[in-house]
Amino acid sequence: MTGSGRQPTWRVLVDGDRVAVDPDGTVASVADGLDGFAMAPEQLLDLDGPHPLQVLARPPDHEATAPLDWLPLDEASGPPPVLAAVRDAVATYAGHAPLPPRRQPWFAAPWRAEADAWVDTALARQGRPRTGPSVPVKVWSLAAVLRIPTESGPVFLKASCDHFRAEPRITALLGRLVPGRVPAVLDHEPDRGWQLMEPLDGVSDEDEPTLRLAAPTAATIAGVQLDCVPHVALLRAAGSPERGLDSSLAAFGEVLAASPELRLLDAEQLAAARNTLPEVERRLAELAAYDVPTTLVHGDLHLGNVAEQDGRLTVFDWSDASVGHPFVDLVTLVRSSPPDERDELTAAYLAAWRDHLSGADLARVVELATVAEKVFQAVTYDRLQAAQEDAAVWLMQGVVARCLQQLTEAVAG
Repeated sequence: MTGSGRQPTWRVLVDGDRVAVDPDGTVASVADGLDGFAMAPEQLLDLDGPHPLQVLARPPDHEATAPLDWLPLDEASGPPPVLAAVRDAVATYAGHAPLPPRRQPWFAAPWRAEADAWVDTALARQGRPRTGPSVPVKVWSLAAVLRIPTESGPVFLKASCDHFRAEPRITALLGRLVPGRVPAVLDHEPDRGWQLMEPLDGVSDEDEPTLRLAAPTAATIAGVQLDCVPHVALLRAAGSPERGLDSSLAAFGEVLAASPELRLLDAEQLAAARNTLPEVERRLAELAAYDVPTTLVHGDLHLGNVAEQDGRLTVFDWSDASVGHPFVDLVTLVRSSPPDERDELTAAYLAAWRDHLSGADLARVVELATVAEKVFQAVTYDRLQAAQEDAAVWLMQGVVARCLQQLTEAVAG
């Protein structure tokens, strides 16, 4: 959820039982760019309007870069909801209170030491010892990413949430099936959802995507999908969920019946969304009749998940990977790419598939896949919300409702 009058994130820095404060003793909001480790998911507080709050553990060298005043948490002042949220985060992180249901393990102090120990063992096997402490890159309710310096350059640890626990296995398998087009996994601990990876140079910014990268991305993902057609059984064995048209349709029915996001629709919108089901069934049946082979689906394909170096593309972040209808990825990429690149990227994708779908009306396949992609995304975000702890659901609030409204428009059009 963005907009809606939401204020900038209040970033609170904690050091043991102390908290950073302004000169008047009020809990301070520290600057962005601080390498603090999130002690709890970012929360949304009601402080005369929606206001995000993030509680960070102080990095070891913080005083050298940005001096602050400190007070014991019990002596600091500030809005009561902020103080209560900080106390809760500190207590759960330190193990003085149980973690809330579905909170991920990296929001507890022991996790960092356990992850560092595993990384050191993995690096020792590579003959590549670390040269400094691990630094958080992004820590939130879906994943934790740490950067670890070594003599031959940094490596990255990604820990996936329970919902995406299969990601390391899938990424490692893809490294064998389609080497060079996915991240290089140095080691992984599948039972904990950990993977240690080489850095990716030339990563595109999702908000400011690299110009003219959309068509090469479309051609690359099409090639990856075609290469994976003979290996669907291996993908399933690695943990890739079944997200084909039939399973997606069944799950979509569950969304229409019981998604928490239905409350965000008014009576007319809800009725319209539910009335799409017969037409959605008809269009997905028509799409299935084209016999496009089941294969790998990235599930979140946008230019922010693509790196380019020396003309070679690497597609990363396979957390949403599944097996299903490949054209879902095309529609997602089209929707998220600059408008003036959409025709070219669609042509590049279809060119790769044309020989495998001889005689098929590919324009109609894409049109039908547009409906399939809306169904796919509605199911994806409904499941993601169900897997989140209650305090973190707000980060994706409204996505399922928007998918349902967009699907209503697509079916009516």
